[in-house]
Amino acid sequence: MNPQITNIYSLNKLTKKNAQVYSNYYSGQNIVVDNAEGLLELAHREYQSGDYENAERHCMQLWRQETNNTGVLLLSAHYSSLAIKQNPLLAEAYSNLGNVYKERGQLQEALENYRHAVRLKPDFIDGYINLAAALVAAGDMEQAVQAYVTALQYNPDLYCVRSDLGNLLKALARLDEAKACYLKAIETRPDFAVAWSNLGCVFNAQGEIWLAIHHFEKAVALDPNFLDAYINLGNVLKEARIFDRIHSSKLLAFVLKSPEMEYKSPDSGDNEIGG
Repeated sequence: MNPQITNIYSLNKLTKKNAQVYSNYYSGQNIVVDNAEGLLELAHREYQSGDYENAERHCMQLWRQETNNTGVLLLSAHYSSLAIKQNPLLAEAYSNLGNVYKERGQLQEALENYRHAVRLKPDFIDGYINLAAALVAAGDMEQAVQAYVTALQYNPDLYCVRSDLGNLLKALARLDEAKACYLKAIETRPDFAVAWSNLGCVFNAQGEIWLAIHHFEKAVALDPNFLDAYINLGNVLKEARIFDRIHSSKLLAFVLKSPEMEYKSPDSGDNEIGG
């Protein structure tokens, strides 16, 4: 049985941090905000000046720090609605409102707003990316592929989006197309470790174990803290029965930290990692 290979599904997942720094151009000055209170104050000032779009954007940034703060989410929706009332052709406002609906789990409303945004502005790359993410959440993978493809038509150098498209194609078992996406992402950004690891996943799925090993090794060489790539490398080395490299100090240190893998000592009579 082939070992479990971990694929990096998306680089676009939101992460929470205790403090994030945002640099914004406001009233002719570069303003740096590093706390929730400052973000809320900035959003309020932008609201008072009629800059509803940026007010909404900063509300969303604040909500990503405090995801239990439903009041901020409602305020963000309010600012988006005001921006649309002020300018019904403002595609960004519809996309922002779609973000609010998506975060609230109202996928149908989110999709309607994203689609309206890209109809208003056919070259709106962020709108297509947001639409693709919502379509994935709704289970419409084929339409999500088309949304990513459209975004890349407007900017072929978006290597993270290219990798996300590859992940989606891999999930649809369209491995050759996924491989082409990862190769293009690497061509655009040769030090993009995630694409190297994802390409290794494709080679492993196609039974190309040695190519998989090469790409996982390249991924960890580019990013020595890339735990998933170490896990993937350990698994394919196990399959190839190259146990001496599994027990190398660096790889073993990462494997021992991973709940996905169980280390068996060479002295135990079982030189494998995992079950």
